[in-house]
Amino acid sequence: MAITNRRIVTGLNSAGRSSVLSDDTIDKLPGGTSEHPLVWATPGFPANNEGSDDPMAKQAVGPEMFSDGSGFVFMSEMEPGYSGPFHATNTLDFVFVTHGRVRITLEDGDAIAGPGDIIVDRGVAHQWSVVGDEPVVLAAVVLPAIPLRDAVTKASF
Repeated sequence: MAITNRRIVTGLNSAGRSSVLSDDTIDKLPGGTSEHPLVWATPGFPANNEGSDDPMAKQAVGPEMFSDGSGFVFMSEMEPGYSGPFHATNTLDFVFVTHGRVRITLEDGDAIAGPGDIIVDRGVAHQWSVVGDEPVVLAAVVLPAIPLRDAVTKASF
């Protein structure tokens, strides 16, 4: 199941007026057909909204982004039977479930989330697993955060 959500990017046109700078489906972006297509990234905060260049024109999501101080948005698709690695990142993640059901397993307990649910992961050790027989699609906003522990496992894809 390819992620084909539209990504509409606004900004200022050459006349300095607000306009749509790009409007395309996520699967047409670099890395857009991967399991974790990147929707947007900013190298630091506050974000710089100047210009009309698309930072995603040459970039795809990678594990290094979870520790380089970037803020970014990505989609993730996980097939039935998927169970990812137990890991933690130096980030604050807002994870929106758009399709299917997912379990987040923590060191002390777990929770199952479905469409419309939002998980706020505050840099703790966790694992993602698909619940049921349909794929899970997640949208995540990831912001850099102060590490909770000295030894943090980097994200794995």
